[in-house]
Amino acid sequence: VLVVASLVACEVPAPEPSQAPQDDLQPTATVEDLMRSLVDPAADAIWDAVVITSTAAGLDERRPETDDDWNALERSAVVLAESGNLLQIDDRPIAAAGSVSELPGVDLEPSDIAARVAAEPRAWARSARELRDAGGVTLEAVRARDVDALLASGDRLYVACENCHSRFWYPDDSTTSVGPTTSASPSR
Repeated sequence: VLVVASLVACEVPAPEPSQAPQDDLQPTATVEDLMRSLVDPAADAIWDAVVITSTAAGLDERRPETDDDWNALERSAVVLAESGNLLQIDDRPIAAAGSVSELPGVDLEPSDIAARVAAEPRAWARSARELRDAGGVTLEAVRARDVDALLASGDRLYVACENCHSRFWYPDDSTTSVGPTTSASPSR
């Protein structure tokens, strides 16, 4: 009897699942919020990290050099990669209620974007994963402090962004893409 009581007392409860089900995730920001607050500034930081300007005096080149430069780019790359995950959370609204396009005719209205996302949830998720993956490639380039790889990752990021925008944001352009995210595209 004592042995059985000792064994019961030592029994360890089953561990909790390591991942919370997606049902427990509740978005607090809209897609528009994520784009304005996270994705746009982070992407701009990556795209503006290396600039070569031709002047009368020759080429003027700006590239990341210091630890601070590379650390700032690392933060931006992490934001891009994780934003791709955030965009995959179910039931995230496209924009706040009553929001309208700032560029009618250039961008669709939020309700039209939401309808496209609802009609093609797999394509939406694929676009979000392409952003995540482009952010991951950018993060690798930044951590390696490889300017050439950073430039290539910026091209991949551009393609991921434009493929999503072409399918979901731009009027009458829902099936066009600028190319695969695994190859280079024209730089911005």
